[in-house]
Amino acid sequence: MKKLFILLALMMLTILAACGSDTDSKGSSGSNSGDDVSKLRVALDTQPPTLDPHMSSSMAMSNVTRTIFESLVTVNTENEIVPQLAESYDRSEDGKTYTFKLREGVLFHNGKEMKAEDVAASMNRWAELNSSVPEFVKNSEFVVVDDYTVDFVLEEPSAIAIQVLAKDKYYGAIIPKESIDEASETGITEYIGTGPYEFVEWKQDQYILQKKFDDYVSVDFEADGLSGKKEALIDEIYFEVVPDSSTQVAGIRSGEYDVVLGIPGEQYEMLQNDDSFNTFVSTKGHSALFFNKLDGVFTDVKMRQAVNAALDLESIMIGGYGNPDLIDLNSSYEQGFWYSEAGKEFYNEHDLDKAKKLVEESGYDGEPIKFVTTRDYEEYYNQAIIIQEQLEKVGIKVDIEVYDWPTRGEKLEDPANWDLSMTVATNKPTPIEHIYLNPDYVNGPEDEKTADLIHKMVVAETLEEAKATWDELQGYLWEYLTIVKIGDTMDLTAAKSSIKNFQYIGGPVLWNISLED
Repeated sequence: MKKLFILLALMMLTILAACGSDTDSKGSSGSNSGDDVSKLRVALDTQPPTLDPHMSSSMAMSNVTRTIFESLVTVNTENEIVPQLAESYDRSEDGKTYTFKLREGVLFHNGKEMKAEDVAASMNRWAELNSSVPEFVKNSEFVVVDDYTVDFVLEEPSAIAIQVLAKDKYYGAIIPKESIDEASETGITEYIGTGPYEFVEWKQDQYILQKKFDDYVSVDFEADGLSGKKEALIDEIYFEVVPDSSTQVAGIRSGEYDVVLGIPGEQYEMLQNDDSFNTFVSTKGHSALFFNKLDGVFTDVKMRQAVNAALDLESIMIGGYGNPDLIDLNSSYEQGFWYSEAGKEFYNEHDLDKAKKLVEESGYDGEPIKFVTTRDYEEYYNQAIIIQEQLEKVGIKVDIEVYDWPTRGEKLEDPANWDLSMTVATNKPTPIEHIYLNPDYVNGPEDEKTADLIHKMVVAETLEEAKATWDELQGYLWEYLTIVKIGDTMDLTAAKSSIKNFQYIGGPVLWNISLED
């Protein structure tokens, strides 16, 4: 009898242990589960279209992958160029070649050491495929010199070339050459980088999981901005896809999420004065209305000028983003060193008589224009509604077509599908990197004068000469109107105050952070 009792007791313990193992494998937010694995939950406002960093200009992609992949150089808090996977770099006397000495002993997540063949293959693929890369870099080549040396060979000397390589978004991620060789038209099949976290799993429309890379090889100098030492102090990061902003905010308040990205203005205000959270506001870029210049009514500059003259930009920005304290109205296409007031007389004209006159001069026949937008970013849809109302006041009929974010991108690939669309052009190291100035982008190539000024800027011997040319180019663009810049938008982020050392620098910085109990 005693033996039977012991046997039954052991069976009960086994059953209880099995039940315990069926609990949610993702554990609780910002805490250690029973196996002492620390977890961080980041709520994304949209799902990335891909995790291949060479094939996308998506902010969501950049936010998720910057922990997985790294680039040759990056920037510090003073926006100075700092080596990352490079040990050092030099520029030749003729200005046409940058030579990068690579760090030795850097490991990919598959255990392979990073070498020059991986760097050259990665950078050449990035230059070819990424739509945010300017044409002069696309026409350059990265060449293997030896196992730890790569030359970046330009057709013409350029003072701004190194700036382009230091992107904090849409960057030249270094991946194994084998991954590139095996990639299909839709991208790489394995997400292998050199960063402090490695890819584990992507459950579509649910989450992307990364874990600490135990063999990560960091630089050994002090962290400063995006440069310097990186440590993975949290074991696992879940990037959860949470498109509904109310769910995001409710989740961070309940403890389900630790960090929330892309918060709308009205939701942000709810968290701003709560000591349980740290909130972050930084200029994201500019809200831009861009035209299809390849097909349809906006091949005529008068129609583009009519749209610009008709719009009340302040009401569009407030309608899209809510709080007027979280927007900035200015005419400059870029901030910081490249800030310019050239062409400001054409910014926010809101002159209905001028707009009507330009519409009449264009010969517009009243056919509805197709405005392709999305509700994945609710502000884009809200702005589209206001723009529709304002354009119809000057006789321009507008049909709004709404798609999810990936489908919107597919629609824009065919000029017959659209006339207008919205985007946020995020801040760039140089203004000619804005995607709407890329001749291969969906809005069509620029005219001869724009192309000539871009070339003059590229081959400038100094940054100061390049800036003077940019002033001239921006002034012209406000007349030619590749886009209408609506206004500057902000990245709004909230993180639990229990997260130590969290920063937002063009995106969340998820290394060198830790969780307090």
